[in-house]
Amino acid sequence: MQKNFVQRHILFFSIIVFCFLVVPFIRNVYAQEQAEKKEQAETIIIRTQKQAEQKKVTKRRVVLDAGHGGYDDGSVAADGTKEKTITLQLTKKIGRLLEKQDVDVVYTRTSDKVSWPSDNEKDLLERSRIANASKADYFVSIHLNSSDTDQSSAKGTEIWVRSSDAKSRELAQMVNKQLEKLSGIKSRGLKEEADAPLSLVEYTHIPTILVEAGFLSNSSDLSYLKSEKQQDAMAQAITEGILHAFDQSS
Repeated sequence: MQKNFVQRHILFFSIIVFCFLVVPFIRNVYAQEQAEKKEQAETIIIRTQKQAEQKKVTKRRVVLDAGHGGYDDGSVAADGTKEKTITLQLTKKIGRLLEKQDVDVVYTRTSDKVSWPSDNEKDLLERSRIANASKADYFVSIHLNSSDTDQSSAKGTEIWVRSSDAKSRELAQMVNKQLEKLSGIKSRGLKEEADAPLSLVEYTHIPTILVEAGFLSNSSDLSYLKSEKQQDAMAQAITEGILHAFDQSS
């Protein structure tokens, strides 16, 4: 009987010790673990947010301009091929390739419709306004050439650039280097904007190049520009040039 009494007291005392000492200790340990987990989770969230913000700030951006469009056909080949059609096709191909490389692309137009008045000067001003407002790294305008007097020998690509702008010239050089590798169309190199002032280049305040992708007046260039395969090759070359320019400036 006395033995049972002692055992009950020991059990009772053990329960009291457990409740007043062990349980608070366990609760404290658990609370600390939860606090640490919460702190770790908050740290991860903050780090992720900072990385996202940094990525957003440093994301590469290019404005692509498909020359002409809407009311303005641009140059027209002997077979009726319009400059505005080819420039839009090329521009959209370049845009898709850049987007695959995580480059943010801003288009001045994505269809044959334009939102600005049917006036050449206002047209160019609006394209430049879009580029200037975009806070982009580069502005690349795609056009096609034409010659009324020298249809047989006037052929190939040209890049017009303001030579006084080092970043524009660097971009032009990178793109031209890739265009020189193309087979089926030759490169005529870089052309100084000062030799034939271009309003689009003059109005735009970010690094800008105007790519003349070939001559619609030349049968060889025309055949090249109408080919889906060759368009893909040229779009790839221009894209590679832009990406190399990004690498060079980073």
